[in-house]
Amino acid sequence: MRRFTDRRVWPDRVKEDTVTVSQGSEPSRVVTLSAETSNPFDAAIRVLGDAQRYGFGLEKLEISTVSDGAMSLRLDLRVPSGSDIGNLRDRFSRHDMLSAVDLGSRFET
Repeated sequence: MRRFTDRRVWPDRVKEDTVTVSQGSEPSRVVTLSAETSNPFDAAIRVLGDAQRYGFGLEKLEISTVSDGAMSLRLDLRVPSGSDIGNLRDRFSRHDMLSAVDLGSRFET
């Protein structure tokens, strides 16, 4: 098991997030992160930074127009099968520029 702690200092508080992922020969899980944003570049950079920091693999990155001024961001990330999906959803949802964050997954060998 690897634990990652990310501490961010905000003007009025200190925010600490911890994500726990397991390692080993377990099957992997592909997690699909879907969200809407008005700033796709900033959103992609922040989410990709989190994914890299936690050692997840990037399978796919897709940015497309949803409606006037809104963009859709979709990432497929390869994570260990023991990863807590709820914890990951909370972690990625903390970014202010993301809205309507959804996280789904499928197991792979």
